[in-house]
Amino acid sequence: MRTFFTPIPRERGRATRLVRRAALASLASLAALLIGSQAMASSAAPQACAPLSGVQMAKHVFTAAEVSQRPNFSCADLRGASFVGLRLGQVNFVGANLTGAKLAGAELSQANFSKANLTGADLAGADLVQATLVGANLTGSSLVGADLGQAEAGGAVFTGADLSKAKLTQTNLTNAVMDQTNLSGTSFMQATLTGATLEGATGVVRWDIYVAVGALALLTLLIIGFLVTALTRNLQGASLVRVLTFGILGRVSLVLGIHFLLGGLIGVFGTVLLGPVAQMCSGPQCAIGIDRGMQGTFIGVGLIVVSTFLMAFARPGRAWLPLAFFLPSFFELNS
Repeated sequence: MRTFFTPIPRERGRATRLVRRAALASLASLAALLIGSQAMASSAAPQACAPLSGVQMAKHVFTAAEVSQRPNFSCADLRGASFVGLRLGQVNFVGANLTGAKLAGAELSQANFSKANLTGADLAGADLVQATLVGANLTGSSLVGADLGQAEAGGAVFTGADLSKAKLTQTNLTNAVMDQTNLSGTSFMQATLTGATLEGATGVVRWDIYVAVGALALLTLLIIGFLVTALTRNLQGASLVRVLTFGILGRVSLVLGIHFLLGGLIGVFGTVLLGPVAQMCSGPQCAIGIDRGMQGTFIGVGLIVVSTFLMAFARPGRAWLPLAFFLPSFFELNS
């Protein structure tokens, strides 16, 4: 009987089956790994607390002996409880109700407050270094002088909280709600504020307003000085129009470039050195400065360069002037 297929040698068929089995085993291992990682992620995420699932110790005044063994306070009812000055490092407060609790001066480094309710709690002077506050509610709480260095507070709600003189060095405040907070003297050195809101917050210096006011004052002085100098010269007709047009445009470009440059630098380095200036910025001055970030610095430098040529055209009797001769001519027209 004639066949249309070439028979596969036995050794080759065996090798093919081995390759298939190895591939199936690899896929099975990968699937198990993915399922295991998902299970670990779901178990690591804070679960919703069932009613009365934690200890019920509302308004209890805790002592050092009671918390010496790092008790588990997850889902606990600790409303109005007092932990003043106690050492509670690495203690689990996940999902706990700490409304109105007193934690002033407590040592809470690496404690876990994920999803905890700390509304109106007193945390003044508390040590919260490397603490976890993800999704915690700290509305109206007092964190005066507290140290939250390297704390994880993504999505936490600080509405109306007092954070004056608090240390937020390298604190992760991604998507945190910090509306109407008191930030007087608060340190934000290297803090992450991506997506954070600070509507109505007080105590932060509005550098955008200072830069804008300074730019307007500088522009006013330059324009007045230029007009006084230009109009005292015997210029008429097209020469007067050219001097006034390019002179004013050059000074406007110069001041706008300075505003872009300073605003961009503040937008890039402001959070590290000056606090949440970018998040607090509001108004048209932000669009031509702080909101532009590094792009604003390049735009600013470009406008300053353009201004030198515009003012060069404004020099009487000169249709063009190299950039190297700009500064002498600038001071000449403003002397």
